Amino acid sequence: MRADSSSFGFVGSNPTWSTTFYLSLATCLLILMCLCALYVVNRILSCSFASVLSQDAWFRLWNAHLH
Repeated sequence: MRADSSSFGFVGSNPTWSTTFYLSLATCLLILMCLCALYVVNRILSCSFASVLSQDAWFRLWNAHLH
């Protein structure tokens, strides 16, 4: 019975419980880091895309002004 209770992780000093806890914590942190990285990349891409569009608009205005 003692081996059964320890294998299910009911005991606080059982190493498998802490391993599972740290694995879930690391998974949550990894997901958060991926979300933050995706957000930052999305912001950088949208900003560079907007700046390219604005430069294109300025270039067209300058061309229209010259001609």
